[in-house]
Parts: sequence; C-alpha cells; structure tokens
Amino acid sequence: MVNNNFVISLQDKYTCDIGDFGKFILLNELWKLSEGSIKLGVNWYYTNKAEKVSGDGRHLKYLNSQNPKNKNFEVCSPKLYFQLKKIVEANKRYIAEIEKDLVLPSETIFYSTPVPFSSNSASQRGLDRENWFLNSLQSLSSTEVIFLDPDNGLQTSNLKTSFTRAVKYAFFDEIRNYYHAEKSVIVYRHGDRTPKAKFNLKFKELAEACDCKINVLKFNRFSVRYYIFLPQPKHRNLFKNLFTHLTAVPYSFLFEKYSIGSK
Repeated sequence: MVNNNFVISLQDKYTCDIGDFGKFILLNELWKLSEGSIKLGVNWYYTNKAEKVSGDGRHLKYLNSQNPKNKNFEVCSPKLYFQLKKIVEANKRYIAEIEKDLVLPSETIFYSTPVPFSSNSASQRGLDRENWFLNSLQSLSSTEVIFLDPDNGLQTSNLKTSFTRAVKYAFFDEIRNYYHAEKSVIVYRHGDRTPKAKFNLKFKELAEACDCKINVLKFNRFSVRYYIFLPQPKHRNLFKNLFTHLTAVPYSFLFEKYSIGSK
C-alpha cells in the first residue's frame, strides 16, 4: 500500500492503543525534524494468525478526552489524538485505517503482507519467511528510515524462522539486511519480566550482529515498550535531535532515554 516513506509492524487488535499513540508520535516528529527530507517505511510484521482472546490492545482510556488526566496525551499531538479517537469510535481498528487516514506522513510506504506461518512443512515455512522478507526489501527499497513493528520484538534464543511462533518476532538477519541496505532502522520491542542484565544483552547482541552502535528510547505509559535505533551515519544527528525532542516537554512523560550499559 503506497505511502512513500516509513516502515512498521502490528496486529489489528492493537490499533490505536496507547502503544500506537507513542509510536506514531515518534515517527511523525522524526519526519518533522527532518523537514520532510527523509523517506520513511513501515513493516508492520502483520500477522493474521488466530490467537486466544486476551486483554491485549485494550489500553484506550487515554482517548477519553473528557478526563482531565488525559490532557497530557492530547497536548502532545492534538491532530493525532483525535484521529485515533475517531477510528476507535467508528469501530474501525484496523491497520488499513491507519494507512489510509494519513496518521503518518502521506509519503509513507507500508508493508502489510502477513508474515507467513501456515505451511505444514517447517522447511517450507522457513522458505516462505525468507521470500516474505525479500519482498519487503523490494517494497521498501525507496525508503531511508524503516520502522519494524513485530508484536514482541527481537528474536528469542533458539527461535527459528520455521517455527509458527516466529510471526511475533523480527530476526537479527532481517534487521541486519535492512541496515546493510543503507537504511536506518527503528525496531519495536515489548518489555517483559526478564532480569535487566539479560534483557539488555539482547540489545547488545543486535548491535554486534549489525556491527553498529544502537540507542534505545523507552516508552513509559501503561505497558513499557522500547524503540531501538540503528542509525546510518547520515542520520545520527537527526536521531540525536529526536531523542532530545522526545525527552523534553510535552513528550517527556511518555519517553526517556534508556541505557543498555557497556559491552
């Protein structure tokens, strides 16, 4: 679906929740700081794999504009706030609505082909995943900054692309290939209960796999989320400015810099 410049991943049930609000602020502010000079892409890592009903994606109370406590959210981006509110009230919580409603810059390119998982053959699932990824590279080839939005974030230990649960993760090889295609990459990672030292180790492993320095921004509202930045040299100052911008008022109640420590 054509929109010229960003890359992201998410399931319909999460559309417009508080995580989306932070994510879209991040991307919109990045584009504004570039003065519209960068082409952005979003790989949703979209999955249509059936799951048990859960409470995921229900963090929508921030959109109750009648609650004075929610003014901090609205002030961050009034236009975005009411765009998402309108989608929720219309009961149209689908990524297709995000793509067509100009929630992100109109030039943004979206890759929304579902991550494959259905083959009965493990080897075929691995091949299907490889082809899916290669197609994403082609679809997003004109972009400069790619946002990856896998449901859970980075691959876990011993996980293979041939596993059916691999649909929830971005793999180091995929991220490295985007980066080596001279794209700056931003990767979503969900917080969990892993001890901090072990949790941070995955960031360091990614930096080593891509042979680059990474920076991490933490999103603090409701369920904690992390955004991993792998900048190309030409974008380092832009990303640095973004960190400064998003950790200042009015965004500072949402974002903070996150240190992964030294190697």
